Amino acid sequence: MPTSGSLNPNSDTFANWGVSGQTSIWQTLADGNGSTYTFTTAASYCEVGLEDPVVTAGYGVGSVSLGVAWNSDAGVTTHLELWLGSTLLASAASSLTYTFPTPISGTAASDLRMRLVADSVPGGLYARANAASGSWTGVDATPPAAPTGLAATAGWSHVDLAWNANTETDLAGYKLYRKIGAGAYGTPIYTGPARTYTDAGLTDGTLYTYKLTAYDGAGNESVASSEASATPTTPLAPSGLTVTPGSSLLRIRWDVSPAEIAGYKLYRKIGAGAYGTPIYTGTATSYVDSPLTPGTTYTYKVSVYDSDGHESATSADASGVPDTDRAADTYSGGTAPILPTMSTRWIQLADPLQKVQIHRIIPSFYWAGTNCPLQISVTQSDGSFVLPWTTLPTPATDGNVHRPVIECFAEADAIQVSYRVAPGSTVPFVKLELYDTAIEYQDARQRQP
Repeated sequence: MPTSGSLNPNSDTFANWGVSGQTSIWQTLADGNGSTYTFTTAASYCEVGLEDPVVTAGYGVGSVSLGVAWNSDAGVTTHLELWLGSTLLASAASSLTYTFPTPISGTAASDLRMRLVADSVPGGLYARANAASGSWTGVDATPPAAPTGLAATAGWSHVDLAWNANTETDLAGYKLYRKIGAGAYGTPIYTGPARTYTDAGLTDGTLYTYKLTAYDGAGNESVASSEASATPTTPLAPSGLTVTPGSSLLRIRWDVSPAEIAGYKLYRKIGAGAYGTPIYTGTATSYVDSPLTPGTTYTYKVSVYDSDGHESATSADASGVPDTDRAADTYSGGTAPILPTMSTRWIQLADPLQKVQIHRIIPSFYWAGTNCPLQISVTQSDGSFVLPWTTLPTPATDGNVHRPVIECFAEADAIQVSYRVAPGSTVPFVKLELYDTAIEYQDARQRQP
């Protein structure tokens, strides 16, 4: 069957509609039939049906083109109209082309009509159609199947949506619709080929419901999918904030948030002062704040944030007072090659058979006199290295305790921290004091984004 063809006006269905003052009908159309018609008043018209287009299965009429040749007395003005049932689709002086928003076929296509209208007809003058012709073009009229698998997942002021792929070869994309609460669906909030969408900027605590359609290259749209709903929520402030004193430092820990977040922000105030900007922003659930002033009260609070910049309320405050520096081990005099491994000590981080995720190791040490390279290593109970022997930055001999930060990512339940002077060093030193070694870690069993 064809997907295009002619629309010759059918003389058998030629009719006079609502013509006042009619005296006769005259027609000369493409098939050669004819009779006389005289227009006597403006807005008089005659109408002719169009042959039914025979369309290939699964296709419909996508567009129609019509033309007419007029013969009239001077002073007569006329135009051409295309009708579908009782609906005027288009009009023009003598020719027109109309494209249907949705292809038509069957009964609808058989109701196409061309109307010849007289706009201005001085008394006694006439207008007639000498010839009329038309053509149609067919397009795909079969819509895709309704999409499946629509799922909505609530986040912080947003909803993440995903769905299965349609399999039609002529698929062009999807249209996602949304309604709020008990409201109605509006225009699509997304149109395109992707199979995921994040509906952002929503109101937490409000129910949002979605449905989805598929459309093809011809513009055919499927029926809607099953609905999916979600209610965005604001994560609670972190809990479990604790502060543990150390030598001129404080160790701060908090519980992992169960929500989908990007990280945490830790705030600090000193004494009776005010909170400032965050002193830490990141994904860890512990932080070592150093160097601090022993005997001074430091207070902390923590919040969570997401990738869109939202931030939760802050946790309850937690405070601590750093201890006075105390030497863990002291070594005086000597030459590097004769020094053994120093300050080997075990640190229990978790219950047996459990592990924590180590993030950073922060040694504290003081050199007096000439420096020589100091190294640190971290091992587990089986002797395997968490951190191989690593040379610490050589500090200035300024009389201060130095706390370099060593990045170290590993899981362990207990670790052994050891120090030594770098092998092969020949530089003598006067005095070395090793202080607390701070470990930043979190429970490895808890999910962290």
